[in-house]
Amino acid sequence: MNDSQYLKAIPDVFMSLRLLLMQFVFFVLFFGTSFSANATAVSLCIKVLEYNLYLSGISTGYMRKNEQWLAEVVTAKSRSRASILGIGSSYTQSSEMVLEEGVWLTQSFHQKVTGFRKRDMLVSFPNSVNHSLVMLNGEEHRYESDDEPLRDIDTITMQIRQNLIDQKKSFSLVRQASDGIEAYQYEVLASQVREYERWGDMDVIPVKQSGADKITYYYSPRLDYQIVEARYHGFLLNGRAELVDFTSSCN
Repeated sequence: MNDSQYLKAIPDVFMSLRLLLMQFVFFVLFFGTSFSANATAVSLCIKVLEYNLYLSGISTGYMRKNEQWLAEVVTAKSRSRASILGIGSSYTQSSEMVLEEGVWLTQSFHQKVTGFRKRDMLVSFPNSVNHSLVMLNGEEHRYESDDEPLRDIDTITMQIRQNLIDQKKSFSLVRQASDGIEAYQYEVLASQVREYERWGDMDVIPVKQSGADKITYYYSPRLDYQIVEARYHGFLLNGRAELVDFTSSCN
């Protein structure tokens, strides 16, 4: 395998997450966001999550997410860095989302990637949650989803958790990517016990994602239903993200 083939196989974010490489997006992407099951207070509170990123067992970087909660409106800011084969890349994203009648909807998001496959992407939804306006490196693009609302990866992981709370076992969601829209299907699996260096033995709920990217998310009821682990199932290489720190000022 030459260097070009190897690079294309490396994760691009939990998200997700197409960043450093197609799979790195997953890392910053899947990392879902965190939120409290009873986020009804009007006072501002903050949650901070930190993840280590791995490619086939080798540490490649980190991701840090800061969430500002004000009632049912959340602003999530993510920052990530990774380095593989001497190529470094950084990722930042700021997204705004709102909870309406039990459904999380993206209001807007701004994503910047430096290094390999760099881009500047600003997304808004001027007409409806099913129609997006994407400014990608200064060029305008428009997309439409017939059924599901279009979401960024942060809002997708929010909605996955909401569906867990609502005890849904299978569902579909659509993500606004940089070059189009991507439909995903989800299946909630039976809970299991997994061991983590930072958290010890922990009951987790696996959620299997299929579609353009195959990912398994592990949500922890013990940690306010945060994503404690995410695994990207690649064709040649596998990626993993693991939660190493979590703090919250929210009730």
